[in-house]
Amino acid sequence: MDSMIENARIRTYNSGEIVFMEGEIPTHFFFLLEGNVRVYTNGNNFEEKTIHVFTQSGFIAEMPTLKQIPYPASAICQERSKIASVEYSHFKENLVNTEFCLSLIESLLNKITILENYIKKMEQPLETRFLNFLQNNKHILHNLTQREIAKTLNTTPESISRILKKLKQKGRVEVKMGKIIMK
Repeated sequence: MDSMIENARIRTYNSGEIVFMEGEIPTHFFFLLEGNVRVYTNGNNFEEKTIHVFTQSGFIAEMPTLKQIPYPASAICQERSKIASVEYSHFKENLVNTEFCLSLIESLLNKITILENYIKKMEQPLETRFLNFLQNNKHILHNLTQREIAKTLNTTPESISRILKKLKQKGRVEVKMGKIIMK
């Protein structure tokens, strides 16, 4: 892994900056070093559907890079992020390294788990998904707007607002200056 990162171009992306777009053919292999990257698709009426938000260092979109197929989703930075990109040819050279291959397999297995969790999550009522999101993301709630949370949960800001109203009445959350605080 270290030899691949040594030959990588490391770039700092600003919040809101696109890493790659759905439908593009991969030319580089991406590895998140720092930051927060949201992977999403455009559904009906161009509504963004969040697949996953990466907050820990790791591979991003390795499957389409390996298969050399168009990206099935887009990726956007949700905060200032540092990403290493490696040309596809150099990436392939690393496939002879056992340690690298094992970390790649582990990452692909993690992606399967992410998709399984996504499917389970979408079956839950929105209020449950919202509360789970708040609980699991306490550390970054102060950085998120209600609109960003709605995008992550694949719903509308209006739906989040209705749920927030109920949760405030129950005393489970409060909102200060547009930011949600768990009680």
